[in-house]
Amino acid sequence: MKKAFLLALLGTLGRLSAPAQSIKFPGDWKADVGLMVAKPVWAFGTTHSVGFGVDASLTRPLSEVKNLYVGGRVYFAHYMAQKETAFIFATGDPANLIGILGDAHYIYQDKFVFGANLGLGLRFPAYFGTAGLARAGYIGYQLPVNNRMLTLAVCLSRTTLATHVFALRGSISL
Repeated sequence: MKKAFLLALLGTLGRLSAPAQSIKFPGDWKADVGLMVAKPVWAFGTTHSVGFGVDASLTRPLSEVKNLYVGGRVYFAHYMAQKETAFIFATGDPANLIGILGDAHYIYQDKFVFGANLGLGLRFPAYFGTAGLARAGYIGYQLPVNNRMLTLAVCLSRTTLATHVFALRGSISL
């Protein structure tokens, strides 16, 4: 599992570092792929130390509101277990989180991004259940890189019960 995750991360990095190509989606759809580094907080932070992951989104502008985009986002993140913990329910196992989310974000002055996600969150191995309501809020900054938009964002999210995460995410438009 760890080897497959590492290969997926390396493949995504290779794709992000490739020169700009014209990838077109039907209509006004906009696609982004990215990497994230996360620090578990609250109860999840007592049992896990750090997480790494990949995410992707596909959004389109709303014609009624300028600079408002809606669509979907998916992500996968792997969290390392802490070796010692005082938390009574600690399993000592690494955790994997998957989010399948609706995404809405507003771009202010073509630079600042404010967004929110809501959808299904999955955790395995299971802890307090495997599925739950996932939600996240994020703010970020966009800058042009290699004829694409690079978005750097900070995010506070909850995937399932007791899995709060503070993340730094970098994504690039395709």
